Amino acid sequence: MTPVAWDAELARDGKVVLPLRRRARVLTLVLSGALATVNGRRSYEAMTHGQAWSFWDYWNLAIFVLFLLVFVVTVRSTIAGTPRVTIDRQGVTKGDESVTWTRLTSIEQNGGNVKLSHADGELTIDGKNIPADQARALTDWLRSTADRYKIS
Repeated sequence: MTPVAWDAELARDGKVVLPLRRRARVLTLVLSGALATVNGRRSYEAMTHGQAWSFWDYWNLAIFVLFLLVFVVTVRSTIAGTPRVTIDRQGVTKGDESVTWTRLTSIEQNGGNVKLSHADGELTIDGKNIPADQARALTDWLRSTADRYKIS
């Protein structure tokens, strides 16, 4: 999308929603699922052979738990449709975090991420929500939108 499209959507719907990009979500699901499966199988084999566990057996179990957790959290957030970023006339919301236009102190681009600083901390729109080539355009559009709604 472009700033013109974002402006049109904000005027028409009262909000702009930036969902997670599907490619990043699918890649996370495939990789975490595959790595959890491989390490889970190795851990299962180590448990059923009745031998003393080596460092690598414990390592495989820890990696299995880690990737299983990543997989479960990714599936859960996919079903729930979060964390999506919503930009409306009041401010910006990402999951449970939100910042109003009036509390916003700065908007900066950091690599593929857009960082919104406010008095209580910061809210980051990470590259999972926007294509890397649109981060600069989104940063500039958020600045102009913030200027427009800070006065209201």
